[in-house]
Amino acid sequence: MSESHNNLKSKVLSPNKVFVSEKKITFGRHVSPSLKVKILKRDNYRCVWCGAGVNDEGVKLHVDHIIPVNSPEGRDMTINQLNSPDNLRTLCNSCNIGKSNKLDEQLVV
Repeated sequence: MSESHNNLKSKVLSPNKVFVSEKKITFGRHVSPSLKVKILKRDNYRCVWCGAGVNDEGVKLHVDHIIPVNSPEGRDMTINQLNSPDNLRTLCNSCNIGKSNKLDEQLVV
């Protein structure tokens, strides 16, 4: 673990919100708080699409399901498959807002 992660203080305030270094991070209701923190740490508290970080002004991070829970593909998966770390990633609000329940290949770039 990097030294910067050791200096970040995480505090779970509710099942859906965690604050890291005074910055708000939002999550879906399907993933446990401890798994959310693991995903954020794995992704270095940065959006995996654009690189925006928790310390950047105005950035809110989300833990996103790559295969969305409410997608046709997601409805065929178990909760353990949906919440596997391989199906989770960190996205910023800007990158996540238009994704809805689409798969990456369904998005128009």
